[in-house]
Amino acid sequence: MRNNILAGSDNPTVLKETRTLREKVLWYKRFSRQVLAQRHWTLTEFSSEDAARWDMARCRKELRTLDAAKEVYEIECKMRMSGQGVITDWLENRSLFPLKTSLGYRHRQDGHQAISEVAPMIVLGDPRNVL
Repeated sequence: MRNNILAGSDNPTVLKETRTLREKVLWYKRFSRQVLAQRHWTLTEFSSEDAARWDMARCRKELRTLDAAKEVYEIECKMRMSGQGVITDWLENRSLFPLKTSLGYRHRQDGHQAISEVAPMIVLGDPRNVL
C-alpha cells in the first residue's frame, strides 16, 4: 500500500509535477510564434486535449524538445543581432534556388550565381571538390 501511494499515479506530487509540465508545454503552444523558429512551429501542433492526456514522461519528453528548440532560436537570434548569419538562413531561403520558367532556369538578379550555374561544376567523387 505504501509503495502504491509513493509510486502510483495518484501520488499528489506526481500529479502536481505533471500538471506543471503540462502547463509549460501548453505555454509553448500559445507562444510558439514568439519563442520558436518557424521551422519548429510544427512541434506545437497538438491539441490541448491531447496534452491533457499525456503522462509525466511524455510531458517531459515534449518539454525537452521544445526547450532545445527555444535555445537554438535564442542562439540564432543573438548571432543575427551580432551581424553573423546562420546556416539555416541559407537552407530556408528559397531564393537561393533558380526558378523554373518556360525558357529553362532563370538566374537570380542580385549578381550571385544560382544553383544551376554551380551544380554542373560539381562532380561527385571528384577529389578536387574537397573543401
